[in-house]
Order: sequence, then structure tokens, then C-alpha cells
Amino acid sequence: MEKIIRSKFLWVTPSKKDGTFLILHERNHTVIEATSEVIHIIDQCITPQAPNSEDPEEQKLYRLLTRIHFLHNQAYGESESYDILNHWLHRFEKKTKSFSYQNLTAIYAARTQEPVQEILIEILKIAQELHTELLAFRQPLYILFLTPKEYESLQKDFHVPPDISAFVDSRTLLIMDYESYFQSDNTKSFYPTIRHELIHILFGQYAYYLPFWMEEGMCEYYSKKYRMDYLNYGLKEEAFISFPEIHSEKINYISQLSMFDKIQHVFYMQAASFMNFLFQTLTSRRIWSLLKRSSIRRDFFDVLETESKITLTDLQAQWESSIRQYSQNT
Repeated sequence: MEKIIRSKFLWVTPSKKDGTFLILHERNHTVIEATSEVIHIIDQCITPQAPNSEDPEEQKLYRLLTRIHFLHNQAYGESESYDILNHWLHRFEKKTKSFSYQNLTAIYAARTQEPVQEILIEILKIAQELHTELLAFRQPLYILFLTPKEYESLQKDFHVPPDISAFVDSRTLLIMDYESYFQSDNTKSFYPTIRHELIHILFGQYAYYLPFWMEEGMCEYYSKKYRMDYLNYGLKEEAFISFPEIHSEKINYISQLSMFDKIQHVFYMQAASFMNFLFQTLTSRRIWSLLKRSSIRRDFFDVLETESKITLTDLQAQWESSIRQYSQNT
């Protein structure tokens, strides 16, 4: 039996002993053996299910338990951000500084002589856009500025493609090659890249969980990198990625995909196109409502299927049909 997620960091898996389970902490690897009664309490306190009844007291309890869950994850996220940044600070011998822009604050790391102030302001301007139009940042932004050589060493560790100048560690810390900002061929890609990565951080701050491919598609969709009409027209010549097949692998990163090498060049474009189709089909309000309610258990498509009788396979077929239809009409 596979592990079952219980919150941002707790996993539960059956023990070898009858009737007991192992509770595993995702970060510090603490393992505690517990009975099913304890698991039931954890479910009630950390992963509350919406009550079927209209009983006001049940509804009140559900709202309280949900609030506890998100406050817990928020506090954990803050400490996680600090711990991750300190880990890399030790490796690269940098110190942190604080910088504020409008109603946002950045905790960033760079050497005194490294010219990152201009980049920092641009990043916070983009964050301010997202803060206003999408979600409010609840915590400071943690940013690690690296030289090309330093950044290259992490690219290999995280399997980041060579043409990507920034990425996020654990939906928490923005890491970037600051010198790439000053290169003429990077100016157009800087804005959408940073928007994409900051949306990952926003999701982490709100403990919003989606299948990794759907989160990547949403980040790419909101990055404003594409004109969707041009993008969808360009996809007509490509083989379609099977998102149900990707979904079935139950992994967290594109580099873990069995088909990674075959689809890497079209993955982000097609994921963004799929999200565009989803927003047009279900509306953004409905998607965000489903996201909030399914985030704790990471079961977006299960909730969608229960409520709307639409499966991921159905959506895949409809998306492919819409691309073909669009190509015929243009």
C-alpha cells in the first residue's frame, strides 16, 4: 500500500505490525508508529473532510480544523524557508539582508560587491503584481543570488535545463543566476520566468497542492509568456502529451517522468495550453474554488469528477479536440 499524504509534511504508511501505521515527517525523517485511532485523530485535525450535513456545529468545526491546518502549514513554511536558505548560505558563504518594496519584503543573500539591487527591485515589482492580481504574499520572499558558476552547480543537482536562469527550491526559495539578468538575450525571458517561479512560492505559502504537471501548467499560464491563440495554433503539428498518463505516475517533478526526455521540449507549452482550456471550460472561479477545497488531500481531479462527472481522460479528449478545431479555423 502506498504512502498517503496527510498535510504539507506528514505521510502515513502501513507498518509491518498488524493494525499499526508509520507516520513519517517529510523533512526531518522522524518516524512514529501509531494505531489507526491516532491516524483518525490526525485526519480530523489536519485533513478535515467537508461535512455532508448542514449541521451548523459540524460546519463550524470543519472551518476551525481547516484554519488550524493552514496556520500550521504557514508556520512550518516560514521555518522551512529559513532553514533552506541557511543551508545554501553555508554552502556559498553568503549573508542575508532585508529589502522592502511597497508592501513586500525580501530576505535575500548576496555578497556585498555583487550588483543585485536592480534585479531585486524588478523581482519585487513582479511579486507586487501577483500580490495584487492573484494572491497576497503572506511571508517575505527568500531569494538566493548566485554567480553563473555557483548556479551551474545547482542546476545539475536539481536537473534544471541550461537555458533556465532561475528556479524555486521546495516551493520556498527563489534561486537565480543574477548575471543572466544583464545579458541582452535574457531580458525578454526574465519577466515570465520570475512570474512563473514566484507563483510556485505563492502556492507554497497557501499550501495549495496540485498534481505537479498541473501546477507547472498554471504557473506557465499565469506567467504571461504566451499569446494562447498563437500557442494553440503552434501545437497543431505536435504530438499531444497524455496528461492522464503523466498523472498516473504520481511524481513531483518533470525530471522524474519516465517520458521526460521525449516531452521536455513541449511539456510547458502543452501544460499551459491545457490550463487555458481548463479555465475556459470550468471558469477560473470554479477552478480556484476546487483548488482550495482539494489542496489538503491533493485530490483535485477526484473532487472535480465527484462534483461535475468529468474525468481527466474526458478533459484530455476535449482539450485535444479544441486544439484541432482551432487549427482548422485559423
